Amino acid sequence: MTITNSNLANAMIKLVAVDAVSMLHEMLTEAELTSQFTVDFQPVEAMVGDTVDSIKLTTHMEASFVIPDVHKVLAVPELLYLYMHPAIGALAEELKSDFLSPAIRLAVRRLGGIPPPGILVEYGEGGGLGIRVQMRYQPETRQQVFTVEMLYGVGAAS
Repeated sequence: MTITNSNLANAMIKLVAVDAVSMLHEMLTEAELTSQFTVDFQPVEAMVGDTVDSIKLTTHMEASFVIPDVHKVLAVPELLYLYMHPAIGALAEELKSDFLSPAIRLAVRRLGGIPPPGILVEYGEGGGLGIRVQMRYQPETRQQVFTVEMLYGVGAAS
């Protein structure tokens, strides 16, 4: 199989989606938050304002990061951690602020909607969490910009 720009882009966004959801879950586990809440994740698209099992999905959080050279990241996968860690850490911190209540239930859904032309989308799911990753190319800098997004709502534990 020949490696094309399309193959490279698809491989890169899949790698980011898998690693980003894993990193987010790991950060929440290290903060000992995963034992304090019940997660209701379903890989069903939803929008901000939708209600799921009496929990309103009110929070759409996102963080972006740049990968200047995807070829280097594929050659040295550890570089992905360096580029992605600050953005995923920001998402984890935002989630932590919602977990101050002792008994909460977290409803997480896939963020719906159609991305603009030229933007690749991939979903990452794991550890009861789900994220959407968007990847776009910036021709003026020749860099890939990744945006990791999560849609959720918080309610009382049932």
